[in-house]
Parts: sequence; C-alpha cells; structure tokens
Amino acid sequence: IASDGTLYPCTLLPIKTYGIPGAFSRPLEDVVKQAVGKWAELSQWYERRRTELVMCRECQGYTHCGGGCLGRAWANGDGFMQVEDRCALRKAVYSSQF
Repeated sequence: IASDGTLYPCTLLPIKTYGIPGAFSRPLEDVVKQAVGKWAELSQWYERRRTELVMCRECQGYTHCGGGCLGRAWANGDGFMQVEDRCALRKAVYSSQF
C-alpha cells in the first residue's frame, strides 16, 4: 500500500494500471475485490513470458524461473516481455552442480 492509499500487487509493481486507490478510505476487502480482476492479467503475463521469452528456452532453470520477476523486468524499462536483471545470476545458480 503506497502512502496515498493505493494498493499495488507488489512493491516492485507500482504501476498505475494495476494500482487500486482507496485502501485508507474504504474497507480493505472492497479494495482487494476490485484488484482481483485487474491483477488476474498479471498471471496471464507470467504465463506468456514462460512460453515466449526466447532467451530462456535453453536455460536449465526455465521451468522454475520463467523469465524471473515481473516487477524486476518492468523496472528495466521495456515492459514485461523481457527477462529480469538477475538473469545471469539465476543461470549461474541453475547450472552449478551441488
């Protein structure tokens, strides 16, 4: 919840499109109910990323990672259809032998 009472799906996704105003002025239950439909789109983005991010297809951690965090990808500046900024680190972890 931002200082102005806008509820976002995640602290890394303070995107106006997904913000629900009024968390301080109305019941939280009402705010969350309003958010559910809007935030359902985020799961569609996540699934789309899992199937369409070409650079992820050969990664050993692809089924687990799916391109990483939506918020971190968005923060890179080009929207949801890119990998997040920790891609190289994740690949190193997934490829290491324990």
